[in-house]
Amino acid sequence: MEALFIIHLFKYKWDIREPYPGKSRIAQSMGIKSNTIQTYARNLEKKGFINRIYRLGNSNKYDLKPLIKTLEKI
Repeated sequence: MEALFIIHLFKYKWDIREPYPGKSRIAQSMGIKSNTIQTYARNLEKKGFINRIYRLGNSNKYDLKPLIKTLEKI
């Protein structure tokens, strides 16, 4: 499910900027609850695959560079 979450993040990666979809939007498209999205994001951040960039009053941005660098090594 974490991999599916990442796929959904990439749907919002339109240019060099970090994607910033709302967790409720992703949760709805995945058919799960918003707090589950938070869990996936937290787990992926702990594993070093993404970095969440917190924004007060806006949805988080998701830095996918750590994941991309890991995939390049493979």
